[in-house]
Amino acid sequence: MSSIRVFLIATLLATITLVNFVSALHGYRSSMEEEARSFNDLLMQKTELIKTLVLENRQRDVGAKPQVIAGIFNKGKASVFAFQIWDHNNQLIARSSNAPEKALIPLEHQTTEINFNGYRWASLASFDSANQAWIIVAERADIHFQLAEKIILESVIPIVLVIPLIGGMIWLIVSFGLKPIANLATKLEKKEAADLSPIAITRIPTELTLLAKTVNDLLRRLEASFAREKRFTGDAAHELRTPIAALKIHLQNLMADIVPPPESAQKLKLGVDRMSHLVEQILSLNRTAADHFMAKFICLDLSQIAKKVIRDQISAINKKEQSISFLGNKCEIYGDSFIIEVLIKNLLSNAIKYSPVGGEILVKTEIKMKEVILQMIDNGPGIPEDKYDRVFERFYRVGGNKHDVSVIGCGLGLSIVKHIVDLHEASISLAIPEHHRGLSVTVIFPVSKECVNQ
Repeated sequence: MSSIRVFLIATLLATITLVNFVSALHGYRSSMEEEARSFNDLLMQKTELIKTLVLENRQRDVGAKPQVIAGIFNKGKASVFAFQIWDHNNQLIARSSNAPEKALIPLEHQTTEINFNGYRWASLASFDSANQAWIIVAERADIHFQLAEKIILESVIPIVLVIPLIGGMIWLIVSFGLKPIANLATKLEKKEAADLSPIAITRIPTELTLLAKTVNDLLRRLEASFAREKRFTGDAAHELRTPIAALKIHLQNLMADIVPPPESAQKLKLGVDRMSHLVEQILSLNRTAADHFMAKFICLDLSQIAKKVIRDQISAINKKEQSISFLGNKCEIYGDSFIIEVLIKNLLSNAIKYSPVGGEILVKTEIKMKEVILQMIDNGPGIPEDKYDRVFERFYRVGGNKHDVSVIGCGLGLSIVKHIVDLHEASISLAIPEHHRGLSVTVIFPVSKECVNQ
């Protein structure tokens, strides 16, 4: 069942149509049975009338002629009535002009249907004991049944024609009845990501009270879960960063005491750096994941954030004797300052790590049509085109464990970037730069109405 509204309307219309059909069928059968009884009574009445007009008056020589009688019953229309009168010796006494000279039906008391003159006729034979004569009357059955069918159709057609109106009324009634569900859905849809407060359950129908209470229970559990996640992140940041920082200090002191430091100490330093980087990336991933992060969006200048990140990373750039350029003017987006900074920092860190010594990095921000574009271009080894989609997976690194041991990474940087991009309803794409070497990363943000209207 894809739609409650469609199900209810279809079910009710089908039920109404079925009930009307059964009622019409019952009415049709009853009407036809009643018509058959009325038809027999009518034939009996006409038999009595013919007996009076012909047989009884015939003895006084004032009997009506058969043509006159037929004309009375046919009322000037096409021949729909016929009769015969036979004496007790089975001799034809009188007949209507459209009746044959032989008996229409056997001379015995009966009511039956016969065919002659190209039509179906209902006939009645009765014996008049006073005049010792048989009277046979016949009338076209199709005329009466057509009349009965016409009456039935005239009563059924209005019901059929009114079904669309009934369908429209049912649609309005069902829509009105389902309006509380739509209102509840609207309340939930309008709640901000950070708003986990219970919804008001006043003026809610009894049938939806249980659903509303269940939703409120879910919101309370989510709020408690997010609180636990927040505490865990804070505790993990403190419990992991502090010992790693202490380990770095002790390692630096050890390497200063032993000159030159042994190779094992250099490998230990790289291992500690990797562990520190991994912890920072895992914590960043936890804070920026779309299902955990409660973003507070405001209008931001993307160019200013990019410049700040470049200033923060300038020591790493100088260490590898790289050159970096920035092109762009004020470009406003609607987002969260902290995670946008994380996004640019991860992209720039990748560019610094994988660009060679003396390499070049270009950061660009611009507005095109209704889009704000951030572009990061380096002249490093790049990424094979068939791996463009996989690099956004967690812990995936191009080449696996074949990286230079001096390049610290854990395969989470671009995964975090993708989470942040999704949070801002933006898009990200990878390409080969125009100089055919390195990697070009393009992030496209939609121009926000909130920032335009300010």
